[in-house]
This record gives sequence, C-alpha cells and structure tokens, in this order.
Amino acid sequence: MSYGYRKSADVNVRLKTSVHQIIMYGILLSIFLLFSCSQPDYSHVETRDLSGGFDQPIDMTGSLESFSFLVLNDIHFGREDKGVYWKFDEFWQWLDTYPGSIDFALNLGDFTEDSQEDEYLEYADFIQDLANRSIPMHTVAGNHDIRNRGRSYFSTYVCAAPYKRFAHKGISFYIIDTGNRSLGNRQLEELIKETAQDTNLKMFCSHVPLYGSPDLIYFALPDTQERMMLLKTMVDEKVGIYFSGHHHSGDVLYKYTEENSEFIFGAFHGRDSFFESTLPRWYVCTYDSIKNSLGITRHTVQKDGSITEVLIANLIMP
Repeated sequence: MSYGYRKSADVNVRLKTSVHQIIMYGILLSIFLLFSCSQPDYSHVETRDLSGGFDQPIDMTGSLESFSFLVLNDIHFGREDKGVYWKFDEFWQWLDTYPGSIDFALNLGDFTEDSQEDEYLEYADFIQDLANRSIPMHTVAGNHDIRNRGRSYFSTYVCAAPYKRFAHKGISFYIIDTGNRSLGNRQLEELIKETAQDTNLKMFCSHVPLYGSPDLIYFALPDTQERMMLLKTMVDEKVGIYFSGHHHSGDVLYKYTEENSEFIFGAFHGRDSFFESTLPRWYVCTYDSIKNSLGITRHTVQKDGSITEVLIANLIMP
C-alpha cells in the first residue's frame, strides 16, 4: 500500500498550519512588544515643558580641545528578568584605576526598569558615586524612566530639565528627550532653531535611535518626517554624531555621510537568556582636536571577570 499522496497532502496541511501559526505568533509578538516597550505620555510630547529647552547660554568662542568622556546606558535598576546581572564592583574598580582623564559621564537612558522611586534613588546614589570621583553625570530620559510618576522623579532626583544643552571644550552636547519615541513638534522646533545659531561642533544625545539600520527599525524613532528633519539638521548644522541606546545588543554604527554618523551603545547590564545574550559594558569616547575625530572604545566584562578593551569606531567630525 502506498501512502505517498496522503503523506504529501498531510505535509501540505501541516505546512499551511505552521505558516499560519508563525504569522499569528508574529502578530501577537508585535502587539506585545508595541505595548510593553513604553507607556507614552503624549501630552508631554506636544505640550511645551517649561522646565526644558535648548536655550541655555553656551560658550561659542572657545577653541576645540581634546578630552574623553564616559558613556553608558540601559542600566535598568530594578530589573528582575531572568538572566539579568550587573558588574558594579568591576566597573568601579576599572574606573578607579583608569589611566586617563574622564571629564564627565553621559547616560543615554533607561536607568530604571519601571520608573519606581526606589529605582530612581538607586540611580541617584550611582550619580553621587561618580560625583565623589569628580565625574559629573549628564542624563537622557529613556522610555522606562518616564512611566507612572517617572517624569516627576526625573526632575526631583536627576535634572530639572528633561532636555537641554551644554558645551564642553568647544563641543555642544544636546540632551534630547525621546522617552516617548518622539521629540514632539515643539522640542524639534527648538532643537532646529538653537542648533542653527550654535556655531560649535555638535553632538546629539538620545535614548531612542534615529535609524540605525533597516533591521533595527522597530527600535528607532517611528516618524519618518521627524527622522528626516533630524538628519537634515545634523548635516546642515555640524552635528557629527547621534548617540543612542535602547537596543541592548548595541554596537551599531550607521554612517549617513563621511562626517555624520549614528552610534547605538550596548547595555550596561548583562543578560544570559534565550531572548538576550549580552555582556556588561561601557564606553569611553575620546575627541581628538588635532585630527577632529571621535574614537569610541568599548570596555566589556567577560565571563571570567576580565575586562577587555576594543576600539570599535574612529569617526571624522564635521
């Protein structure tokens, strides 16, 4: 007795069922990711926040100088997902023995897991530990930091202004609020206006990536017009790089022109799970005034406790 045709029919049915299941699982996963990633506060996006602005006085007369600064993101104090771990002791030991000078630290957001006050207090202690080492922290708000009463805690424990700018040794740093996966019209208008009047070399600092690459589109700003306007501003107004986090695997470099790039930094915490396999890491960025370039060096805590150092990008600035 031959079962050839019947087997073929069964296989086709199973294949169709599998395809349908895969599609359904994909839809359910997309819905889950969409609603679990953030709880948007759209009133903040479109309403002028009087505590924020890019009109802080900055020095535009100084000459460019070489310096280094620390970059970290996605600490996620309070995160309890399976496989998540931190290497704080290794980080502080590394920092206390670092041979160079670090002028300041830059946190690109998601320093809390669910915007709880105890998580903000942990981060405030972290900021103080850096301040005790004469390293001031500049902080970007991430989507995990603005849930519930997160914006109120941000102004209380971190910074009164959710977005701002500061200048350091001839470079203007713009702290952008993308916690809602959008700047909103007013913040974007202010950013375009102030960067046009700022003659310094500039760097944008955000939590959510601008674009990153086609395969990271879910993690990026979703509004194509907003992305286009940001990119045009970068090219027109000497913005050499767009810093971002959010995508925990990170280490993504995307070059828009030879002098305008985006770099997505990896998470400070590590995770060993089916969904995410990352090692704890942080970065040192070094601006070279002679070469007018920015070097990005990654420091990673390996499984054996050793810390590796790798120069992963060296970018020409405008």
